Amino acid sequence: MFRRFSSSGTEMRAKVVPSEEPYTGQARSLVLVNKGDGDQCIFTHALDLSRGKDVDLTLSSHPGLVIGRQYGDERMAGPWRYIESGIKANVQPICVQYVEGNYIKLTDADLVFDVSFWKMESGNTVNFVGGTNENDKTKLGGGGRDWVINSDGTISPKHHLHLTLGVQAPKMVLVAKDDPCQLTFKNASCLRDGEEVELSLSSHYEMGVARAYNEEKRFGPWRFTESCISSSSPIRVSYVDSNFIMLADADLVFDVSFWKMEPGNTVNFVGGTNAKEKTMLGGGGRDWIIDDDGSISPKRHSHLSLGCCLESSPEPEIAVVQLPPPTAPPIAVAVALPLEGGGEGEATRCDKCNGCITREMKFCPECGMRNTKI
Repeated sequence: MFRRFSSSGTEMRAKVVPSEEPYTGQARSLVLVNKGDGDQCIFTHALDLSRGKDVDLTLSSHPGLVIGRQYGDERMAGPWRYIESGIKANVQPICVQYVEGNYIKLTDADLVFDVSFWKMESGNTVNFVGGTNENDKTKLGGGGRDWVINSDGTISPKHHLHLTLGVQAPKMVLVAKDDPCQLTFKNASCLRDGEEVELSLSSHYEMGVARAYNEEKRFGPWRFTESCISSSSPIRVSYVDSNFIMLADADLVFDVSFWKMEPGNTVNFVGGTNAKEKTMLGGGGRDWIIDDDGSISPKRHSHLSLGCCLESSPEPEIAVVQLPPPTAPPIAVAVALPLEGGGEGEATRCDKCNGCITREMKFCPECGMRNTKI
């Protein structure tokens, strides 16, 4: 198996060495984002890190998430050793140290933080890289391994302060049917009936399917835009020919990457450029069925569904408080007081103001006249 990886600017083909996978399920990657972006990382122990201390990379911006390894063993790409970054909950974070006021180094390995291909752009991944010789060394400055720790707890490339480390927006992927990370859609029945709908999720509260970026890119004869799961700007789509899920504002349809029907493979938005490589190309990774439970599956692989790396988090239920029935108002009881006669302490009337007094009162409390009834 081969995969692409970053070095100090040269793209290479990397032979993958078998490795132990400490993470289960999908993990998000550490990436560059624009400073101030909602996905930027604020590190719990940034101050201690800036002072050269060994710290665990936990996040105050994303409680519960930590920075870790995607797998346990190092892999090779030309002269470079590397491990890909992963961000996940409830796993062991990596421990790092800020070295020489420049490099962020793993404390248990000769690996430092490295921007893939040294391309300083939002969305590009950041992984852990080490060298193998004097020319291709771990502490190679002047590019994607130079970092500064900001006073607000963020970390930026030293020469590109408008960027910071951030959490990759979850990608739309295939998952096993009924997986906890399966997506279900609010408007699935309307979509199946042929209506144009917004792809908001019922499985993940206040989230929807969106573009990872606005522009189209090219891969051979294909145009494409990558997907993400986001809390803003969900795409609008329609179900065309009871088969294709097409974006409302572009000639792009849902497409399983390389038509490989396996959990974890990405699903993006793809369009053609000619009659042969056309947008609505059936028979593979662009054929979809909308299920009764609101999920969406590849038409010929119903054991799979659209999903992401986040477990479902439906809209919280609103608690209804049962109030006790209203009680009847208190009943006023009138007590008749004798006006004249009676024994000591009984009430009577003042001769002047007709106010209520008792026989033992010497003066009326209302007008002050002497009580003549004593």
